Amino acid sequence: MELEDIYRPPQADLEIQVPAPSKPLAPFFQTSPLKVTLLSIATFGLYQLYWFHKHWYRRKAHGEDVVPLARTIFAVWFAHSLFQSVNRQVEHSAQPGPSFSGLAGEPLNAGLLAVGFFACNMLWRLPDPVSFLGVFSFVPLVIAQKRINQLHAELGYDTSDGSSFTLGTITALVVGGIWWVLVVIGSLTPQA
Repeated sequence: MELEDIYRPPQADLEIQVPAPSKPLAPFFQTSPLKVTLLSIATFGLYQLYWFHKHWYRRKAHGEDVVPLARTIFAVWFAHSLFQSVNRQVEHSAQPGPSFSGLAGEPLNAGLLAVGFFACNMLWRLPDPVSFLGVFSFVPLVIAQKRINQLHAELGYDTSDGSSFTLGTITALVVGGIWWVLVVIGSLTPQA
């Protein structure tokens, strides 16, 4: 049994381990437009709240003075602000140079997208055949996500991030698909 010398000064490893520099967080949430479309439909629009929250969280991380949860809860009122934020980031990042192809240089029509999102979210209050059109509230988000993905590609971020279908995504699609089947059966069943 070896006894430790209690009067010996402590020994330390003097080699400093420097972590590899990590790439900064992308300015917006990265996902595929297909994923936005499928999850928005399957979850009856609940995924849209997640989508907004992830985007507002990224904007807060990039220095914008926002409260992501509040902007998510009131997404129909803050959609225009998010689309404008995309436009500001596009303008800020559109530095002409040898690697800039100009794809991300075109701004979103923030007003039209926000009005479309608002209108689609209000259609559910109308009578049945027309209320179904509210399902298409994901279309403005898909347009914005395409522009965001183009911007991220121009900035050198991996555009495949967030586009894979994880276990949670597949579970949401399956549960949502079952729910949609039940909704269709319920709407086709004669009322007693």
